[in-house]
Amino acid sequence: MLVTAPVVNMTGVATWLASVAVGGTALLHHPLNMPLLLEQLMHEQVHFTLLVPALLNMILKLPNVDQLDFSSVRSIAVGSAPPSRWSMEEFKRRWNIEIMNGWGQTEGTAVFTGALDMPDAALRVDHFPWWGCPGVEWPTGVRGIEMKLLDDDGAECTQPGQVGELVYRGPNVFAGYYRRPDLAPSSFTPDGFCRTGDFFIVRDAHHIGFFDRKKDIIIRGGYNVSAAEVENLVLTHPGVQEVAAVAVPDEIMGEKTCIFVVPKDKAQPPTLEDIVAHLKHVGVAAYKLPEHIEYLDIIPRNPVGKILKAQLRMLVRPATT
Repeated sequence: MLVTAPVVNMTGVATWLASVAVGGTALLHHPLNMPLLLEQLMHEQVHFTLLVPALLNMILKLPNVDQLDFSSVRSIAVGSAPPSRWSMEEFKRRWNIEIMNGWGQTEGTAVFTGALDMPDAALRVDHFPWWGCPGVEWPTGVRGIEMKLLDDDGAECTQPGQVGELVYRGPNVFAGYYRRPDLAPSSFTPDGFCRTGDFFIVRDAHHIGFFDRKKDIIIRGGYNVSAAEVENLVLTHPGVQEVAAVAVPDEIMGEKTCIFVVPKDKAQPPTLEDIVAHLKHVGVAAYKLPEHIEYLDIIPRNPVGKILKAQLRMLVRPATT
């Protein structure tokens, strides 16, 4: 197992412990060095690793992608953000690698969807098994975990399309924050479910999907726009290497969507008009279209690959009409 995250939080620790649990070998890699990462994936008999979606996209957009040989890799898990359908399908087409979509927190809350529970990769992008549904048995055999979605009034969301905060209970969840008992009331529901602070959407009777983190919801004229969804859509543009979406204040709409783009070709970066035209062509709803663009050389991320949205929000200039 190739451990790409630092062994200081759940991502790195869990990957390292998994290799020990199955009697395997942990191959460490941190900080990120793309040439070394490719060498390890091709020549160190790596069977499994966990990457962030941005790395999948980066690999697929390398000029020498047709020369890469990942024949030893059986599967790759992704975390920190939802993967793009394009990247999942390309890894399957090019190297027959199944991508596992994972969501989790250091508090122990986690849910994964892989080829066993969700054979259809198109659904695996945004469908997670709703662990704890009465009478539902999952091929992976997960038991003992309960998940609910609660709206702002604390009512449980059960109908497709409803969005609520994911609350989670199971033996894998932490007991509380060290020497901070004062945080317990805001961290747990009265019946012992951990409040994750992340919004999920009801997909159907047996599946939920990640919607967005509370701070990453862009509210445009009363409509909730998922920054993660916008990012995945913009990534389908061939001229976009990386992207991050945040809210920009607007006097009329309240908020509009600003995208920070790392262009694939810095000499000819895609314009906002180019990107919007591409999104319209693939049928994206008008209220989800970005209305402001900034260009960066690199998207700021923390050591485990999560985008530092707070830094980006400080760079946002007022939207122009």
